[in-house]
Amino acid sequence: MSTWTETLDALVRERGSALYGYAFVATGDRAAASNLLRHALSRSFRHAPNNMPVDAAHAYVKREMQSAVFAGREFRDRRPLGNASSAATSSNAVHDAIVALPARERICVIMRVVDGLSSNQIALELDLDPATIRACVAAGVEQLAHTHAHLGFAPEDLDGGRDEEVFVVDARRRGR
Repeated sequence: MSTWTETLDALVRERGSALYGYAFVATGDRAAASNLLRHALSRSFRHAPNNMPVDAAHAYVKREMQSAVFAGREFRDRRPLGNASSAATSSNAVHDAIVALPARERICVIMRVVDGLSSNQIALELDLDPATIRACVAAGVEQLAHTHAHLGFAPEDLDGGRDEEVFVVDARRRGR
C-alpha cells in the first residue's frame, strides 16, 4: 500500500509535465500554469486516500484544474513581467486564440477539443448541466470563429458540443 506522498511523488515524476502542459493551455501563462497546478495538487491531496493509484490521482488533479478554471479563479501573477509579451510566451496562434476566451468557454472548448469529451462527459466532470456545457462550447467556438476566422474555427465543426442521442429499444416490448 502506497502513502499519499508516494502517489504524489510518482504523479509529479511520471505525469508532471503533462499536467503542467494542460495547465498552460488552460491559462496561457507560465506562472499562472504553475499556480493552477500547485492549487490543483494541493486540493487533490488534501484528503487523498493512501492507496490512490497514479491514474486516479492524475484524473483528480486534472478535474481540479478544470473546475478552478471554469469557476473563474485567477492564477496569474499580478506582478509586471517587464518587456515580456504574451506573444513571446506562446507562438502558437491556436493557443493564443483559445487563451483569449473567457474562462468558462475556454475550459469547455479545451475539454471538448483537446480531451475529446462529449458535452455530457464534460458536464459529469464539472458537475454541471449538459445544456450549460453546450452553451459554453457554442459560445467559445462562435467567438473563435468571429475573432480568429483565419484559423478556420466553425461552430458546425463541433455542433455546439451536442452529443448523439441514443435510443434503446427493449426487444421484449417490441412484439407487443
